[in-house]
Amino acid sequence: TVTAVAPTAGTYQLLSVYATPSSVKFYIGGTLVATHSAHIPTALVSPKLRIVKTVGATARRLVLDYFTTYSFFNSRRV
Repeated sequence: TVTAVAPTAGTYQLLSVYATPSSVKFYIGGTLVATHSAHIPTALVSPKLRIVKTVGATARRLVLDYFTTYSFFNSRRV
């Protein structure tokens, strides 16, 4: 998603995404930076991690130190 807040370059930061059937919330360092409540997929989806550079020609890289996903169900699974 596009936010008005950019992660700080050269530092480790926690980037979080929390999704429910009605919204998706994006956090940088524990601060909410964007919420989407339209066009939420109903099928299973998987994360897509990338950097989109819009200015300049200097190469950038994404260093992923830790990645995890959690699933919370609305009803009990047997």
